[in-house]
Amino acid sequence: MTEVIPITTPIRVYQEDHEEIIKTLAVFPHRLKMVTGSGTTLRLWNLRGIAVSKDMEGHRSDVHAVAVSRDGQLIASGDQEGKLIAWHGKTGEPLTQPHECIDAHSKCISSLDFSPDCTMMASGSFDRTIKLWNTTTWQVQGDPIQCGDLVCCVRYSPSGEFLAIATDLNIAIYDSSTRKSVANLKDSALFNVSLAWTPDSTCLLSAGDHRDPTIREWDTSTWTQVGDPWTGHTDGITAITVNFGGTVVASASRDNHVRLWQLSDRRTIAIFKHSDSVNCVSFLTDGRHILSGGGDKKIEEWDAEWEAEIRRALIVAVGKATYYPNIFQAHKDALRMKDFLVNSRGYIPENIIIMMHDVKIQPKHWPSRHNLLREIDFMVRRTSPRHHLFFHYTGYGDQVTCKHNTERDGKDQAILTYTGKRVIDHILKERLVDPLPQGAKLFALWDCSHSHTLLDLEHYECNELWSAPFKVLSGEGYSRLCVRANIDDSRFGKENSELR
Repeated sequence: MTEVIPITTPIRVYQEDHEEIIKTLAVFPHRLKMVTGSGTTLRLWNLRGIAVSKDMEGHRSDVHAVAVSRDGQLIASGDQEGKLIAWHGKTGEPLTQPHECIDAHSKCISSLDFSPDCTMMASGSFDRTIKLWNTTTWQVQGDPIQCGDLVCCVRYSPSGEFLAIATDLNIAIYDSSTRKSVANLKDSALFNVSLAWTPDSTCLLSAGDHRDPTIREWDTSTWTQVGDPWTGHTDGITAITVNFGGTVVASASRDNHVRLWQLSDRRTIAIFKHSDSVNCVSFLTDGRHILSGGGDKKIEEWDAEWEAEIRRALIVAVGKATYYPNIFQAHKDALRMKDFLVNSRGYIPENIIIMMHDVKIQPKHWPSRHNLLREIDFMVRRTSPRHHLFFHYTGYGDQVTCKHNTERDGKDQAILTYTGKRVIDHILKERLVDPLPQGAKLFALWDCSHSHTLLDLEHYECNELWSAPFKVLSGEGYSRLCVRANIDDSRFGKENSELR
């Protein structure tokens, strides 16, 4: 693997230095503003003019946490003594009485987060409790959540369904409406410092301190860890965040580094070096830049457009379906296709998912209709403009009567799952093709009957403009490969697929 060389020169250094180390920062969604915390002072920044628009004073002890509501109308800050102040997001003026703090907790407030609808805010503290606040009255709603251990981070899921709480010993997931425990994540780090959700709420990331400076990825459909921990930092991780596209992760650490990670393959794609430990990091809303601050008492801006070209594949083999004769070679062909992609096309095994009904395969990867559509959605959601996707289905094709009068022959094409259920062509297009961002590449290979228009592409008649013989993966002899053409023409819509 190519070594990533740390970058030491930021795009910009914000010149209005804090007098003490910067412990926290938050960027306003959809606005060129941020708020930073250092010592007892908050600063509200106008990023368009790169200037401090207001010094926000009121805390009597060091500020440890700050949060901005999704609509940008509210700011909340918490300090070492457990005091809380609510501020007006536009003016930076306190919403509570001037120079009066809310006695929120008996010990340091370590984390704050607003609910997606901005009606509630969660505060976490070293007093081992979580409190939920009404953001209109700034009164506590209900009893505190007793966590049993020091609370280091609290984060609402973007869907608003869950509240994730990281303590020094575990990660707990609560239903945000009922406050009932949903899950406790096992095998998390010894001391969990920070949490971050992907924008679609399908993945939760957690980071550990100096005893385990790794990032762990959690599948929120099963609450199980995905793959191995991400390694690279050499000292405690202080903060993690995900870009608005859900494709890149940034982590800050006491090893003086900010790392950018590609979420799809958990690979470091850039390292930015501070002169001292880094305490906070956040993406700007354009997703192309990040801001970080720490022990050097400065905010530095870095170029985050380092996303690498990624190749990912989903291979689906249905060799046996209810009410249909067996296709004995389907499973072998799927395994050989994986070998071909790895050995001849530069794919890495971790980026290839095989779905087949086999005792050696996890049940979640048995190709039922539900599992297949879930895996397609999961692959497509993580796709960005520089990604190459490969989708291969080997199994059964079928036709059914078209009920929406969009097919010339009056029939929809479909593939079968191992339970005998169908996935219709327009569903495949809606889930596999339509959500792709401009610039992403998809190559779909179908080894089944009735495959001519299985993706319902508008330019499907081009499919036979180019073909070439190739050696089949199983058996002897030759077949012909029909390739979906790479069309770049406004008459046909956006680019959907290509052969690589």
